[in-house]
Amino acid sequence: MKSFKKNEIKFILISFFLLISFSMPLILGNILINEIMYSPDASCGGTYNEWIELYNPTPEDIDLNEWKIDNEGTVGLINFSNSDSTIIKSMDYFIIAKRPLNFSQYFNVLCPIAERKFTLNNGGDSILLYNSSGELMQNVSYNSEMGGAGDGNSLQLIENSWISAGPTPGLKNKEDNSSNNQNNQSNLENISTLEINWEEEEIINNQEFEIEIKIYNSENKQYDLKIWIESKEDTKIISERYDDENNEWKSGNYYIYDFFHGPGNKTKIVFLRIKSDYENFSGDAKIYAKIKDSEIIIEKEIEILEEQENPSQESNNVENQSNLSDSESENQNSTENSIIYLGTKNNLKKELKSNSELIYESNQSFIRKYLLYAFLLLIFFTGLILLRKFNRKKKLNFANEKF
Repeated sequence: MKSFKKNEIKFILISFFLLISFSMPLILGNILINEIMYSPDASCGGTYNEWIELYNPTPEDIDLNEWKIDNEGTVGLINFSNSDSTIIKSMDYFIIAKRPLNFSQYFNVLCPIAERKFTLNNGGDSILLYNSSGELMQNVSYNSEMGGAGDGNSLQLIENSWISAGPTPGLKNKEDNSSNNQNNQSNLENISTLEINWEEEEIINNQEFEIEIKIYNSENKQYDLKIWIESKEDTKIISERYDDENNEWKSGNYYIYDFFHGPGNKTKIVFLRIKSDYENFSGDAKIYAKIKDSEIIIEKEIEILEEQENPSQESNNVENQSNLSDSESENQNSTENSIIYLGTKNNLKKELKSNSELIYESNQSFIRKYLLYAFLLLIFFTGLILLRKFNRKKKLNFANEKF
């Protein structure tokens, strides 16, 4: 009888420790895609300031070296060449930015920042996170109906649901984050930043075009600026700018002296054109604007259009583009009831609470819930065994007193 009781106790203890050992990694979770800025407006840096925030809910620091992010079917390593660290600390954040330099001009964070040359689709996209072993850690899908589409908000993971709210990079996500926005804004009050804009249909080879340049929070001093366009293939300067003072065209290598004079916010126009050596160039390129003797620089992608000789052909192209836009709009409408899935690619669980509210449950959350049920059952059966043991002992004491 005593041997049986000892075996019972051993079984309970072994079961308890095995359950805890196997469930802890799942209960603690893993690296999370925690916030997505897929369509930043001008107040957040514009198109080329997209970023993703990762969060580490585990008690251990994790090295992100050799981790990958998949976007639009292209898997790419996270670039840590200009990052302070590859480590995401326990209960801390890590920013993956399309343009880390641009990001730092608009957000002041204490966590590390790394680079990944992704392009997040404004209508909807999927983001897949892989660890250094190639294992899929998380798969997140979103669409513009969820918010954050050029309205200054980001998508934030709050209590297993994605909420559109003011961006909180490097900080805890919360729906009412006005204080976080005020902190970010106050940090930027003394930082000078550049912004460049243009009309896309006017960027045509063999023609002059205007580039609008803005400087924010300038100090009371002179700012010399240069602006140029590079070919994405060989990074050669393919543009020249018009010099108003000397009435001539100059290479983009030259600075424009005293272009801005602070303080405050200023706006000016510069005329550019593509060099005659590149008269047949068309397609994607990069445009840069830089303030001399400073770290104030902006980089954006720009499309150089081919000059159209036949007006009727241009009209047809516009019509085709209009038809394409209608088709894309129909496709976007078809994603109205899309649901975000979190978890592995082949084993996802979803719940639809109502037409107006989406609840998102990852595979880990699903397992964690049923592990809790198993733990409660173990406690229940342990209590029954202890109760039975107590009753036996009580009956035995009663029998001994009787005799």
